[in-house]
Formats: sequence, C-alpha cells, structure tokens
Amino acid sequence: MSPFLLGPMVRMRLGRPELGRLTINLRTWERLKAASQGTTAPLTAVTMKRIERGLFLQWLFASLLIGTIFSFIVQSESSAVDTTSIALCFGFPAIVLGLNQIVRYLIQMR
Repeated sequence: MSPFLLGPMVRMRLGRPELGRLTINLRTWERLKAASQGTTAPLTAVTMKRIERGLFLQWLFASLLIGTIFSFIVQSESSAVDTTSIALCFGFPAIVLGLNQIVRYLIQMR
C-alpha cells in the first residue's frame, strides 16, 4: 500500500474475523518484523521491487496531477499556449518529485 504523501506503507489486519486495521510506514514494519523473529505469527516479506513500484507510481501520479493543474493555469492566463510551456508544466514537477523519490528510495535501502 502506498498513500500518496506518506510513502510506502504496510496495512496490518487485526483479528479473525478482522476487527481492525493498522497502517504503518514500511520502514517501521521492517523493524517490527526484525524484532519479532522467532514468534509464530506469519509475516509478509516486503521486497525492494514493491518499494520501487510504489515510489514510481507515487511519482507518476503526482507529476501528472501537478502538471495538469499547472497546464490549466497556463491555459487560463494565456490565449497562446506553446509546447515549451506545456513541457515546463509537466517537466518541472516530474524533476522535483523525481529527486524527492530518489532520496526516499535511498532512505528505504538503509
């Protein structure tokens, strides 16, 4: 699970039947899992592939959303919209958010 702003997350279902849910940060989950080694409860492994996919999808969604908002603003302010302004509307958020996601990925690798 990957909430948009909070980063990669893990949802725990509590009880049988399910009585509640707890969503925690992936890094916290990994620490909890490491601390609970030797217990009988089965724990789901979180792979780097899942982390990469989650961070990529967050980047893609946020870049497209912000780029779309910027392009609507540019179109409402100017009657002549060129390809350079549209490229900036999508390119700038993609670069800034991409750098942010790279930092988050490197933090998750620790």
